[in-house]
Amino acid sequence: MKRIGIGDVHLSGFQSDPLDTDGLPVRLGIIIKTLDFIISDGRKREIKDYDILGDLINDKSIIYNIAQDAFKEFLVRNKDLNFVIISGNHDMSSTGEIQKSAISVFAEYPNVKCIMYEPEVIGNITYVPYSDNFMDTIQKLKKNTILISHLGLNEAMLQSGLSRVDKVSIKDLSKFKRVILGHYHKPQSLSNSTTLVDYAGSIFHKDWNDKNEQKRFLIYDDCEPFNMEYVPITGFPEYKEYTITTIDQKDEILKQAEIDKNKGNRVRIRNKTSEKIKEDVSGGVLVIESQEIDITNRGIQVTQTREEQLKKYLQIKQIPENEHQEYLNILTKFDLLRKDS
Repeated sequence: MKRIGIGDVHLSGFQSDPLDTDGLPVRLGIIIKTLDFIISDGRKREIKDYDILGDLINDKSIIYNIAQDAFKEFLVRNKDLNFVIISGNHDMSSTGEIQKSAISVFAEYPNVKCIMYEPEVIGNITYVPYSDNFMDTIQKLKKNTILISHLGLNEAMLQSGLSRVDKVSIKDLSKFKRVILGHYHKPQSLSNSTTLVDYAGSIFHKDWNDKNEQKRFLIYDDCEPFNMEYVPITGFPEYKEYTITTIDQKDEILKQAEIDKNKGNRVRIRNKTSEKIKEDVSGGVLVIESQEIDITNRGIQVTQTREEQLKKYLQIKQIPENEHQEYLNILTKFDLLRKDS
């Protein structure tokens, strides 16, 4: 049987957004329409089973009624389909013995199975929700064909282009032939001699960290031959960035930027030549001249603490402020914030 894997959804209230024609904040409306896009494709293929790979909710201990209601209506519209939802780190309100998962509010629906705290095996698939102690969990698991989970791998890359040290590596997943993951927003595939790994990635362009990424969902078999298909998500606003390094690229890039803008995309151009181009660009396209880049990159000094240096670097890399603490927590675990480390 074929199944569809849906990456990080990140439902939120998006309170600063204007409302769309359905009365939803714009980005919430895009999320729901993207889910409808995936379901429509799945129906054409007569696929009935869907896995949501964690981080259905964005704001951890906060659930916005408008987002919750929109997703409930989505489930009702698709009551003939089956959904398995696992907890991601953003779905958890706390850690340790008192942790609660926000996805529990959807467990009342007969077509939804929520796997919130403990692993569960369904046929050839072992589902493992997010855990701070994943290595302890996986050591207790029996060998199976497919692992579906929500975690960061040491070999994987964040959507920002940064990589970071994670406790889990591909070699630690050798009990499984195929691994399907949520957590990292960049769609990517990894492998070693025993295991194939696919990150579905997030399902929509939320901000500039998603620039130039082709969002997708996954279609896979739950039995032999375990084929994997990557289906692009198209027709929604995206963040597009172009870089002009030589002046002979200018005309072609400006033309493409205009096309992308007229399609409803957010577009910016990084101009690394000495020639100013802002006057050649129509409204709605952001231009960052090379001199502005130099100004942005100032501010990291040897007299700063490691934490201050990292925070400044995250600003330079345009990592959203609400994600900074996650990076700091990782470095704290490995004792990398000390000045002499």
